Amino acid sequence: MLDLISTEKIYYRIFDLVVESHVEFPGLLKTPCEDADVKINFTSVPDELEGKINWGDNFEASKNQLLIITKRIAKILVSDGEKIEVEPRIGASDEEIRLLLFGWGFGALLHQRNVFPLHAGVISDGSGSVAFSAASGVGKSSLISTFLKKGYLLMDDNLAALGIGSGEPVVYPGSYEIKLNQDMVKFWKDNHFSMKGPVLSKEGKYFVDACNHFQIKPEPLKRIYILKRTDSPALSIKTLNGASLFKTLTENTFCLQFMRGMGKIKEHFESIRTLANSVPVTEVQFSVKKFSPDTLVVALEEDFKK
Repeated sequence: MLDLISTEKIYYRIFDLVVESHVEFPGLLKTPCEDADVKINFTSVPDELEGKINWGDNFEASKNQLLIITKRIAKILVSDGEKIEVEPRIGASDEEIRLLLFGWGFGALLHQRNVFPLHAGVISDGSGSVAFSAASGVGKSSLISTFLKKGYLLMDDNLAALGIGSGEPVVYPGSYEIKLNQDMVKFWKDNHFSMKGPVLSKEGKYFVDACNHFQIKPEPLKRIYILKRTDSPALSIKTLNGASLFKTLTENTFCLQFMRGMGKIKEHFESIRTLANSVPVTEVQFSVKKFSPDTLVVALEEDFKK
């Protein structure tokens, strides 16, 4: 990736932020040259964070900074919600660096800016958005791609950046790429999307370009679904409330450990309280044997269009 560094500044818009970089990133919308909210630099990053107050696996944190340290991919220093410095490890692939940067790196950045990062994929019907959160392997990306086939728009495949103020929570668009396994890539050979290449060969997944199915504007958040696999053949759709609702939203907060490390527990609690009072959160338990992505889409669409 360092070989791709340009003297020219490139500007992108992601999560309602203008990002300045000297490296081209596929999957992000380019925007005309303007004042940047966030600057990404590939440079030397310290091995330790000066003035750290907390630390854990792969990170050190102070009030306004977070240092991400991985042995094989990169060191990333995120500062004041405005600057991200990246030092790749020798041998790390571009895909690995990019996934770490726009995963953990932007997760920390959003926490610093008091934007709620929900670990979820998001679709839009042009008038509002629906978020789907699930553990790895449940089939969230396959479900989202099936919604796109029906005419819905993608807002992000993995991270829902939520603006939570006094009014209605909104979702800020992220990346227009979606990660799919080989079977789903074959499913999309009808040219709905164009395959970009492997995300990580060991995972057997691929970047798929959904630029033509992307919602470029923020959308109000209508519903959050928590997807869970079960052995029961019956479909269970249950609205969460009370302690279970707070617990679920906390568990599905992206980079929760970074938020705690930077001492932003009070801000996080207030965001969860506002979100819980504004948006229905529904747990969906389903059997993969009985419910394919197509049949599950029908059931969920019927539910959120009530």
